[in-house]
Amino acid sequence: MNLIMNFGNPRKPSFRSIAEALLGEAECINLPITGVDVFRSSTLAVTSPAYGSGMVLDALTEAVINGILGSSDCVVFVGSMGSCSGRINLGDLVLPNPCLCAYYGFDGIELTQNDRVLTSLHTALREQNRTATEYLHGSSFAVFDPHTDHEAYKINLYGGMVEGVDCAEVYVGLDFAQKQGISAGVLLYCSDSPLKRIRDIPPEEFSARAAEGDLIMNRTAARAISIWQTA
Repeated sequence: MNLIMNFGNPRKPSFRSIAEALLGEAECINLPITGVDVFRSSTLAVTSPAYGSGMVLDALTEAVINGILGSSDCVVFVGSMGSCSGRINLGDLVLPNPCLCAYYGFDGIELTQNDRVLTSLHTALREQNRTATEYLHGSSFAVFDPHTDHEAYKINLYGGMVEGVDCAEVYVGLDFAQKQGISAGVLLYCSDSPLKRIRDIPPEEFSARAAEGDLIMNRTAARAISIWQTA
């Protein structure tokens, strides 16, 4: 079954409304190790958010063990990133590609999105008159990774080349998918940036923006999967 996997705080407001917007009435399965909810129809599944590389790896493994995701399927990961670049600003949609990770034995190994899924994401975005920037993506192991400077919006890794980071969810997801033979793509939105900072926005306003972004990304991912299936 094809899957949209959401990244982020597990206590985000219920993803049931997003799942119902995409799937209509959907069965809900809880993955017992991670506690991630999977809402599924006959052809598509949508997860509640998973946070951090370990939770993402365990949830993906559980999805395979439980027959939700298999080698002939497509997974699109959606979530947020922090920008280290003046050309990626808060609220922008982005496509991390290629991706690097300095942790967990992955240092120096570059991963890319599946070409067909990436093309499908671009097509789905164009249909909505939206665009997303492709950029070199890096990983931290936590928001407060000691290699990050939150005042300067810099990460002291990757030779200063990466334009954005997450907590390794993207890299671990792509690595898992490639090892399983699953076609994978990633669509993120920028949740903080040097020129437009989250600290300058009232929390209620940012929460509303984030909720809208989650719905846009999940709808785009669902459309991209549909395009991928017929390509």
